[in-house]
Amino acid sequence: MLVALAVAACATAADAVDRETAPFVIAYHCDRDGAIAVAYPAYRDAAHEPIRVSFEGRRYVMYSARSGSGARYVTRNNRLEWWTKGDGGFLAVPGYQPPVLDNCRPI
Repeated sequence: MLVALAVAACATAADAVDRETAPFVIAYHCDRDGAIAVAYPAYRDAAHEPIRVSFEGRRYVMYSARSGSGARYVTRNNRLEWWTKGDGGFLAVPGYQPPVLDNCRPI
């Protein structure tokens, strides 16, 4: 058991180092069997590089935007947004409810 915990800790530390210097993709499962994949830039580049969202066979480039809490990304035309806070997120059309995808969690 102790060995398994040590291996898990090393894998987590390695993931953190890789994400600092290399882009990465997170697949999410959402309510109502929704799914989304988000390609994030390396953490060190996150302030000036966009994310790429894949949803229902389409790809969207989104840029960091002001948020009160968590991280928010919007398309250039501001027609779609991806919000994350902690491990969760949601995809929405700004100003409309309910979100397109809600309660998204990493797979």
